Amino acid sequence: MISIAERLTKRLMLPAAELLPLLQTIGEINVLNNEFRRSEQLTPQTLGRLSRSILVTSAGASNRIEGNQLTDEQVDQLYQNKRIQKFRTRDEQEVVGYLEVLELIFSSFDHMIFSEGLILQLHQQMLEHSDKDSGQRGKYKFGPNRVEARDETGTLIKVIFDPTEPRLTPHEMRELITRTQEQLRQSIFPPLLVIANFVFEFLAIHPFQDGNGRLSRLLTQLLMLQQGYGFTAYASHESVIESEKIAYYQALNKTQVSRKTDSENMIPWLDFFLGVIRQQGLKAISIGTQNQIEAYLSPRQLNIRRLLQSERQATRKRLSEQSGIPYDTVGQILQKLVKMGKIEKRGSTRGTVYQLIG
Repeated sequence: MISIAERLTKRLMLPAAELLPLLQTIGEINVLNNEFRRSEQLTPQTLGRLSRSILVTSAGASNRIEGNQLTDEQVDQLYQNKRIQKFRTRDEQEVVGYLEVLELIFSSFDHMIFSEGLILQLHQQMLEHSDKDSGQRGKYKFGPNRVEARDETGTLIKVIFDPTEPRLTPHEMRELITRTQEQLRQSIFPPLLVIANFVFEFLAIHPFQDGNGRLSRLLTQLLMLQQGYGFTAYASHESVIESEKIAYYQALNKTQVSRKTDSENMIPWLDFFLGVIRQQGLKAISIGTQNQIEAYLSPRQLNIRRLLQSERQATRKRLSEQSGIPYDTVGQILQKLVKMGKIEKRGSTRGTVYQLIG
């Protein structure tokens, strides 16, 4: 019987016809990564602002993929009030935990050693504020967590995905981590293929009772930064996946079908994963171009900014009416754009108007 380590290597030994298109995409990503180095010419203040924007966008997107309902504006408010010791809702608890871990990765990735201990630690920190997860933080799953489709009566219709059994999870995770460490150190395969392989297998094992999808995206950020892909801190990986959510699950499902068979087919997942990284790189190199900040605004923020571009000035009420965005949310957006130095506020009464700067 083939070992886990052998299987993780064999699946990346692709025939030339399948490998060459992937290598072409990786080459494009590497070019984008080299071009991104021009961001060193930006001021620390600008880079700091962009980093904060990506933290907020990424945390919001990653949690919404899993069903969270918070908007980027609400996530930004949470980011500003992280010192609050108690967060009211499950959505808030999960977002704050994600924000804290992603911020830690961005600031300390070069001091982190990719290991089982680190993965367990990051899972614990990610769920630190989540009341419902107090018994499973930083611990492998203790019960089945297969993904099922049921009808309105609760009757099982179909098992969509059946991950690794709890009793086998610690062993498979250790094998996965050890093999990933070796592959990255030996440089036999391109690092992006190794990272994609790790992320797929991590999701297939589904090692934790909850939080697997979110943690997989945090670990993607960590591994990419450690392999020299600096643009990942300035263009949201998570928001690209959110915009391609259906394709994300389709790629996973198509690849999971052949997992642990004699003919594993990783192409659907590798194609999708590299496509996401390429989009991320394209967003990153928009830094420094005219109106580049638009790449870091949420759709609602971008809508308000564009409305202000079409008028000399506008009130908060008028912007709410024109955009269809709730009045209070427009207020949060305007406050953020003022702080970013993109618009200015004139007046201090209900007749206050806003206009673009420059």
